[in-house]
Amino acid sequence: MHPEAIAELVARLRGGTLPEQLHAVLFLALEKTGTLAAESGLASALTDRGLSTQDRMRAAAALQDIPKPSERTAKTLIDQARGNRTDGEERQVADASLLALGALSHRVGEKQPEVGRLSHAELDTRLRTARGTEDLSMALDAIGNSGDEGFADTLRSYTKDTEPLVRARAARAYRRMESTTLEPVLVDWLGQEQDARVRRSIADTLAEQVREQDRPASPAVLAAAAARLASESDARTRSSLISLLGSAANTDATARQALVQQFHRETVPDLQVLIGRYVRAEELR
Repeated sequence: MHPEAIAELVARLRGGTLPEQLHAVLFLALEKTGTLAAESGLASALTDRGLSTQDRMRAAAALQDIPKPSERTAKTLIDQARGNRTDGEERQVADASLLALGALSHRVGEKQPEVGRLSHAELDTRLRTARGTEDLSMALDAIGNSGDEGFADTLRSYTKDTEPLVRARAARAYRRMESTTLEPVLVDWLGQEQDARVRRSIADTLAEQVREQDRPASPAVLAAAAARLASESDARTRSSLISLLGSAANTDATARQALVQQFHRETVPDLQVLIGRYVRAEELR
């Protein structure tokens, strides 16, 4: 009802006259408002160097979730993602904008194909021009936010990268892709990966998709999880593998047996409790 108040609100945020604890909820309010005036206000906040870095990052996150995003929304995030990356705070805002662009692309899906094309082109450029592990990891994170299957073949090359951090981010970049795309890659990779951090990312990605789709893991995933669980040294990875097996424990005797065996060799009490969620107590005696 009062779009002129948005500019005043941004000015008060810049001037520091609003309590810090209100900033996050005010950006959420602008996001939920969803009008063109609110979108313009968020875009101006994103580019306003008078605001704190945290507030500008909040503006990027709000733009990715506005109710009726447009090509203009995507272009605003792209412009900011191309900002000065030599300045520490500007880099944070640029990275937040790139991540928001990927998430925006995933949210609009096929409803706004032009937004998807803009996002894909920008992410492809960032991936090809990345300099150093940090830039490359950020590009992979943004691709993960987008779920853009057009990057599936490209991601395969990063599963062999010499840097464990890059491999871990590549594994997470598959998380929003279809199971028919990610499973053949991740199932094979899980059995070969030597770095615990990367195995954790692979297992987390597989477990996240099972949770999101609210279904038991596929036979191929169950077999890979059971084979890896017996020798897995990383507790967090074991947790994800247990969850994968647990998703099918009611209907798959092999998965249930793998959990029973793990219960008796498990050294972390919390993971024994987790197994108990999926297997009856009498079977664990």
